[in-house]
Amino acid sequence: MEKMLTVAEVAGILRVSVRTVYNLLEAGTLRGVRVGRAWRVLTSALEALTAQGPGEPGPVAVAGAWYVNAMANRIVVELPGGELKHFAVVPFRAATLEEMEDYKGYHPAQMTGGAQTVPDYVLRHYGLSLATVSLPVIVVEAGDRSIHPVEKLTLELSGDRQAMLRRAMTAVAARGYRVLRDAEGGCCEYMPRAAEDGGDHIIVTVWPEEDQGCE
Repeated sequence: MEKMLTVAEVAGILRVSVRTVYNLLEAGTLRGVRVGRAWRVLTSALEALTAQGPGEPGPVAVAGAWYVNAMANRIVVELPGGELKHFAVVPFRAATLEEMEDYKGYHPAQMTGGAQTVPDYVLRHYGLSLATVSLPVIVVEAGDRSIHPVEKLTLELSGDRQAMLRRAMTAVAARGYRVLRDAEGGCCEYMPRAAEDGGDHIIVTVWPEEDQGCE
């Protein structure tokens, strides 16, 4: 008898969130069966999904992509210029700008619990790729009453703003700094700015030099 997998098991195999699996099931992209109130997925259905293989990177690059709870069976994407669009989850195909519709809601990255990031694995099935942008990253040292810029980097980053911020913080830590996170009193932030003000940049706060080695 063919094995049936739980949603959590499928999520683990695909390395995606449980919410992503539910979205695929509800859209019909992944075939599943109801067992009582729970979803189950036959191994053959999972194999059929993965056998489609990741699509070739298409001409559409996106800064981020999300499943928005209020928009079932749609994916919301942010284009590199900041425009928000949405398109249908079904079927897997090379998504085009022509089929995408304008999104008028709140930015998914600013929702608390109302949206989930679409993983790279799924994006590739739509021929989409994450845009890489060159951004200034300003490292500032936190003092008792002020902050002091200590280094300015230029990094190639991809993903939505939160993803780029996380990658910037990781890169700063790799240079030997001890990052002062928001929960510790720091202020690590993606800063959108108009072009005349120097454009977008990221600020990463670090501990004062005398505290860099302390944990």
